[in-house]
Amino acid sequence: MKRVLITSNLYLPNIGGIENSLYYLAKAGEKDSITIVSSNIIDSSNSGYERESLKCQILKYKVPKTKCKIFNFIWHCINAFKIYKKIKKNGCDVVISRFHLNTLLCKIAGLENVNYLVPGVIKYQNSPKDMDDKFSVLSTYIKYKIHTIIQYFALRVADKIYVFSSNMKKQIKSIYQNADVTIVSPGIDYKKFYFNNLTPKETINLLIVSRLVSDKNIEMAIESMSYLSDEYFLTIVGDGPLRTSLENLVNELKLTSRINFQGSQSDVVPFYQESHIFLLPSTYEPFGQTILEASCCGLPVVAFSSDIVDTATYEILNNYGIYAMKLDSKSYANAIKKAYGIYYKKKQIDRKDLRNFIIKKYSWEKLYRKLIGELHD
Repeated sequence: MKRVLITSNLYLPNIGGIENSLYYLAKAGEKDSITIVSSNIIDSSNSGYERESLKCQILKYKVPKTKCKIFNFIWHCINAFKIYKKIKKNGCDVVISRFHLNTLLCKIAGLENVNYLVPGVIKYQNSPKDMDDKFSVLSTYIKYKIHTIIQYFALRVADKIYVFSSNMKKQIKSIYQNADVTIVSPGIDYKKFYFNNLTPKETINLLIVSRLVSDKNIEMAIESMSYLSDEYFLTIVGDGPLRTSLENLVNELKLTSRINFQGSQSDVVPFYQESHIFLLPSTYEPFGQTILEASCCGLPVVAFSSDIVDTATYEILNNYGIYAMKLDSKSYANAIKKAYGIYYKKKQIDRKDLRNFIIKKYSWEKLYRKLIGELHD
């Protein structure tokens, strides 16, 4: 039995791909002694319910909520460091970290075998305006630069670096050339994300599940609705700093009757089950967990070609995905119509084949065993 620490800055009941990955990795490793460590921060706009209890210890360090962000950050580091030192004293065989600051603090605390499973490269992923809309442009830019620097040092000190795509590997190499990066595959809960038997009748339901930030390129998906017939309807699940501007765009294009904003949701499965086609118009996507979720439900995914955007969509879906070849709304609308034709009208691709392709390729248990050194290439 191995003593395994799984850590990030946030955990449930916050909603997100990283938070979910901590849960599923811990679930896959229940035969070991698992400890999950995160902050006590709960984003009220992005939180849901606790899942079924796991056979593991969950520790949350306190982060103050004062107006002084520097004070909060310092105590964030101190309180996390104290927990990591305690874990070091009690014994730990392997660390799986999903956040740059936690990775760095684990190493400072003296923990060994720290595996950094990188969720994204900040230099390429985050625009300062997307990081937080509550503060001034200057303070947000400073925050962005600080996180970029911290991630650089996290990459340097981590014992092993893992990523979900060759695209992410290239990005890490561009900022730290000597990085030894291993590509691994994430997992998918195929029981939770079950096959969707819904077929289009009077309407064709499109779905986006995403944080509403600039690199998700959601405005282009909205604009594409102007090139689609009235039988197409779009549901957008998620929240973020661009929500108001996106809602204004919908009003300007007179699409309010065909586009529905649902905000952040604790359970997205019902939305997959009520949809026919999943949209991923991102210009940057190191690895889209929502692609796995949608595909596991049997929903065809429409994205832009990886030749024109910085995504790993083709690497995930291969020829099961439908790709727009030009970065404009009309091309994207044509790709949506193509997806409908191939998967539903002509049925050239069986949606169950898509689901089986995903289930076979992606497993949380395989990822966990790889990260703790039990599974080798």
